[in-house]
Amino acid sequence: MGAITTIDDETRRQITEHYRTYTETYQQIWSQLDTIHDRLNTTDIEGKSAYLQLSYINAVISIQTPVDRHEESLRKLMNDRNLETALESVNYRRKKLDSIQQSLDQNTVWRNLASMLENKDVSSAHETALDRLRLVGTVKTPFLFATLGYTEKMCIDGNEANLMGMDRTPQTDDIDRYEQLCQEICSEFPALSEELDPFHLHWVIFDWQRHPNTNKEPQDEQQQADPITHHDAWFDAALRDTAAIQRRMESIV
Repeated sequence: MGAITTIDDETRRQITEHYRTYTETYQQIWSQLDTIHDRLNTTDIEGKSAYLQLSYINAVISIQTPVDRHEESLRKLMNDRNLETALESVNYRRKKLDSIQQSLDQNTVWRNLASMLENKDVSSAHETALDRLRLVGTVKTPFLFATLGYTEKMCIDGNEANLMGMDRTPQTDDIDRYEQLCQEICSEFPALSEELDPFHLHWVIFDWQRHPNTNKEPQDEQQQADPITHHDAWFDAALRDTAAIQRRMESIV
């Protein structure tokens, strides 16, 4: 894992200004994450398992897949398409399909993860998910929890890696070292870090990297016309009635 590069003042200013410009919209997104987190906390072990399974599937779909195709795939899945059909447009479809199917079959793992969350032991849940769930590694395991409202977790994807001068996204199974790196990134944005959780900051950096100048047209498929990534498909899925999420996950398993 490479060392990070100090952010220059102009880049820090632009990222901060991006958040200031769209604060109201971001606050609405953070509120949706809080709602998911509250629902997760108030449901039983089976409900928590279903939320975890849904977030795991979402994380796997997102790996090296453009946001629009990622969202299309999740919508198909939640509209009762079978898993294979839902994944037909995503990158590494076969590998993802096999990984999801094998991981969903581990019923004990999901109950254990749910019990850890019920006991507020997010660190152990993070370690277990990294060890036992297929395909989600260093970066996507914290993403799995962050999208369920555990926003103290940060996802260092290629956007942060490029910004921080790293050759690639971090590759380590040492969670303490990974989270130390997350804190180093947060420390580059002291003003924003006083206001935002690590995952919130990741979201802002992700958006700024994908659309660094709102006066320009997108240059490639990794850029977007909208300066904010809303992840509407995720919120549509995760804000459904808990019983509906359970039924959908049971039908896939």
